[in-house]
Amino acid sequence: FSIFQDLSELSPGIHTLRTRAVDEFGAQSTTFVTTILVTEDPQPVPDLKSFEYWVDVDPGYNNGFQFDVPAGTGDLFEGDIPMDITGLPLGPHDVWIRAKDIDGAYGVTQKRTIYIVSDLFELADVNNDCVINVQDFLILLSNYGCSGDPFDPCPMDLSGDGSINTDDLLVFFGVFGLTCESEFPGIVNPDASSQAD
Repeated sequence: FSIFQDLSELSPGIHTLRTRAVDEFGAQSTTFVTTILVTEDPQPVPDLKSFEYWVDVDPGYNNGFQFDVPAGTGDLFEGDIPMDITGLPLGPHDVWIRAKDIDGAYGVTQKRTIYIVSDLFELADVNNDCVINVQDFLILLSNYGCSGDPFDPCPMDLSGDGSINTDDLLVFFGVFGLTCESEFPGIVNPDASSQAD
């Protein structure tokens, strides 16, 4: 739980904060003691200007792919940063990103590992758990008989013929049991949030 307390009247320096709970009968809990440091208000955080990202090898400051932040964003950006991963070979890749403010100062560099998988693996692993298993098979069966069109394609159309039929079942059983680890040795069960399209 969180307790919100206005500490604006405290002078800069080290202070001891004591907290205890009181129940409906007036009994008090053990007092929790913590030390806090109150500092002067820092200068306002400068507005963001851009993000810089790269894959695997750092090209040096200001040499990565640039994404300009929309004007008026301030010091907090909420949205998507489009990244071009076209041409990356299959397998794991480290994507790095750092922010730059209007004064030219860079923020902390952050890393996320992504996994580029084949189109077939991606189609068959519809629940993105990095393994083609019974759960994916059940999803395939729930779509069996689907006849899509170019504007609304069938999910898991593994054979590419526009519908879900026995051809898709045969293709699915050909890749059944594959995992990210078997596709890319050395990867052990990465989480689904690290998957890449």
